[in-house]
Amino acid sequence: MKTCPHCGAWVPDDTRCCPHCKGHHPRGGWVFQAFLVAVVTATAVAVLLLN
Repeated sequence: MKTCPHCGAWVPDDTRCCPHCKGHHPRGGWVFQAFLVAVVTATAVAVLLLN
């Protein structure tokens, strides 16, 4: 269980929307965000090196 960042109610871990206030919860944690940053950085480096 986790708390909703909007209303503070306890909601299940896998919810994307709070059943109490209908606030949306962000998906993915820091691991997913770090993966996206790594992919974007690697793509930018590859484009710079190939041109």
